Amino acid sequence: MSDKEALRQADEYGLNIPGNRALPRLVVTEDCTLTDAHEGDVHVEAGAFRLAGSLRGNLDLMCGVQAFLSGTQRGNVAVAKGATVVVTGAIQGRTQVASGGVVIVEATGRILGFLVNDGEVVIRGMFGGYYAGSGKLRLECDGLSRSRKAIQ
Repeated sequence: MSDKEALRQADEYGLNIPGNRALPRLVVTEDCTLTDAHEGDVHVEAGAFRLAGSLRGNLDLMCGVQAFLSGTQRGNVAVAKGATVVVTGAIQGRTQVASGGVVIVEATGRILGFLVNDGEVVIRGMFGGYYAGSGKLRLECDGLSRSRKAIQ
């Protein structure tokens, strides 16, 4: 990434401060696969995003994005209207699903943490934590939910 592009991204999305180092967020504008460990926030504007490694930071998925998480994501996940996430790995943290957003947790997948669901979440794997929101939460196949509705 050029210095000019890094400055634009820092201005538009702010900076990460992992390990007391100021870094621009990773902004994805086309198909991308992360296979190693990544520390810091990821903002996906377009394309298909694949996490096969580990991500320690927030993951923002914009409208029209598809994400496939076979690795481990530690941090917050924001799923916008029109975005779809398929989880075969793990999300550990807060997951926010906007109206029109979709999260599918496959049999090998799990979400652990707080789920704010105003869209649609399908659990075929496991969900453990609190949830809130007005969206659909469906258990399919052998899906397991060890969750409690948050007091609103």
